[in-house]
Amino acid sequence: MNAQKCKSIILMYHKVGDGYSNYFPSLKVKLFEKQIRFLRRFYQIVSLESLSATAGESGRTKIAITFDDGYYCVYKYAYPILKKLAIPATVFIAASLTENNTPVWTDLVDCYLKERRNKLLGFPDKNTLKTLPDAQRLEVLKKMSEKITLPANIQSALQMCSWNEIREMSKNNITFGGHTMTHPILSKISLEQAKYEIQESKKIIESKINKPVNTFAYPNGQPDDFNPEIKQIVKNAGYKLACSTIFGKNDLRADPYELKRIYTSGNNLVKFALRLIRN
Repeated sequence: MNAQKCKSIILMYHKVGDGYSNYFPSLKVKLFEKQIRFLRRFYQIVSLESLSATAGESGRTKIAITFDDGYYCVYKYAYPILKKLAIPATVFIAASLTENNTPVWTDLVDCYLKERRNKLLGFPDKNTLKTLPDAQRLEVLKKMSEKITLPANIQSALQMCSWNEIREMSKNNITFGGHTMTHPILSKISLEQAKYEIQESKKIIESKINKPVNTFAYPNGQPDDFNPEIKQIVKNAGYKLACSTIFGKNDLRADPYELKRIYTSGNNLVKFALRLIRN
């Protein structure tokens, strides 16, 4: 068997919904359902945890569906479709953000900078902030929050899933994975901090849903955002696999702690289908 030819796909979603597109990208609900129905017709959709176990089997290409961050819109819009069609998926949540209903900082930065309405406040964009040491990033975010007030409807649009909603989904074919506590760039914090972010997230999610948490996703997830030491911490914490945001498919030789994913943005079903056949 040619390991390179036995490829599987992990899809990466974030937000599903029809509003607030001027602030952050959100996949239209009707398009999301079209994508899921397309996948069900032409691929074999499996759970993320079973993907590696079935990767070498013959038949249709295996696909696993994942969502990063755990926004309420996943529960409100995506979950009913997945439940109706009996489709498994994994949602990666940052436990502290879920606990406190706090948006991911990258989304807040996008909103802050668009809300400033061309005022020359001198704040860097989120891509620049991702390169800064964590303490410096947090200081910039603090100054942004002091100088820029977001509309109430934007704050509500960035609402996270509650633990009750997470527990409901966990009973209906949706599994949950760790995404740290507060969504830092792991390579920009100390290894001790990274250990806390990675281990504590797993413990809290498991205690809330009373199920094992076996999967993890690196915040931002590009090659500079994690390293061998961080991968080892993830492994030692008891996670069985970890996802990056590096674009691509995975074959039988794939490192289970550096799995690639395919981002699902697109304006129509044709672009979505073409994205899946690349690489």
